[in-house]
Amino acid sequence: MVLAYLEEVAQGIGKRLRPQMLITFAELFGRGDSPAVIDCAACGELLHTASLIHDDVIDSAPSRRGLPTVNGRHGSEIAVIVGDYILALVFRRLIAMQDFTLLDLTVKASQNLGIGIIHEVRNRNRLGLSEEEYFSIIRLKTGALFGLVCQMGAYLGGASEHHQASAREYGHLFGLAFQVLDDLLDFTLTEDEAGKPTFSDLREGRITLPLIHAREVDEPHTRELVERFQHQPTPASAESIRRWLGESGSLSRSLGKAQELLGQSREEIERMSEGFARPEALSRLTDLESQAFARVPPWVQEAAG
Repeated sequence: MVLAYLEEVAQGIGKRLRPQMLITFAELFGRGDSPAVIDCAACGELLHTASLIHDDVIDSAPSRRGLPTVNGRHGSEIAVIVGDYILALVFRRLIAMQDFTLLDLTVKASQNLGIGIIHEVRNRNRLGLSEEEYFSIIRLKTGALFGLVCQMGAYLGGASEHHQASAREYGHLFGLAFQVLDDLLDFTLTEDEAGKPTFSDLREGRITLPLIHAREVDEPHTRELVERFQHQPTPASAESIRRWLGESGSLSRSLGKAQELLGQSREEIERMSEGFARPEALSRLTDLESQAFARVPPWVQEAAG
């Protein structure tokens, strides 16, 4: 019976950014083809998958990537257990590898991920959330897992502790940029483009960077639009928010922040470049970065200049 649930989960194939990054960092340091690298890449993706299942329960999300969620099909009780089962698979595999460094890194990242989600839930519908608080949440919630896979890849590739720390920081910074973009796309993509209901962050009470920037321009107007949407989430109230985020420059500022974070992540690459055994693998990281930014609608990119 559990296998049937896992088969349903496997249908929602995502971008697989995290396993690709782990494998790429292992290759950069010269050991990308070991079975341990593949096992850890799979563990990183499964950890991400479990966190999404639990997120969908918290948000009562009916769909993800254009498919019904586990809780949408089977209810929250089953979804929680399926997510827990996947987590158990991750730790069972890591224990079998008998490498306590990998296990310790994964446990710490899992703890940070959980703390990040707690902070996010506790700050629902708090329009006064500061930019600093927002980044603290997403560094734990999103940055921790990207940092984990990059550090694991560097560790498995034979990198020094110094270079492992740089790899982890690259992952953290890339994760921040990725989350800012994801939050931006929630306001700018159509439902077909996103593969899930749009404006889902605001429906679920998450205050993200575009709204924080818009509040700084005109708090009363931003609050009025948000409250109107949350009271009656119609296409018209959503369009009013989207238009205001564009007019206030909030979408452009958020995209600029994501680009700034990506630039900082590339500085971390420079700090470890002398340790690369296969620098040609960097092209794969560049491709992954480009994929993340390619989903931003042209009209947002043009407005940002």
